[in-house]
Amino acid sequence: MAKRSFSTMQNLISEQLADPKYQPYLRQCQVTNAWEELFPNTKKALKRLILKGSTLYVVLDSLILANELRKKERAIVAALDRATAKVGPSIALHHIVFSTTLL
Repeated sequence: MAKRSFSTMQNLISEQLADPKYQPYLRQCQVTNAWEELFPNTKKALKRLILKGSTLYVVLDSLILANELRKKERAIVAALDRATAKVGPSIALHHIVFSTTLL
């Protein structure tokens, strides 16, 4: 039985992930990783991050934290766009909705 080389497996995985049906999941992972990297102090209050199109929905436990983040929305959008562009194509966020209830 022939062994597959690492590069062959890597190519196979890359080809599968390039499929358009996986793009929304990859974008969600990019945003989640970037959020955790940029805002590690929000981890306890964060319930969910939901990316729909160019809008990011951030569901938090804390109304105070949601209000503080809402004030800095433009800076957060820019920071997330820069962070995600480092690992792949930019996600082109336009808006963030901060909420304390699940959508």
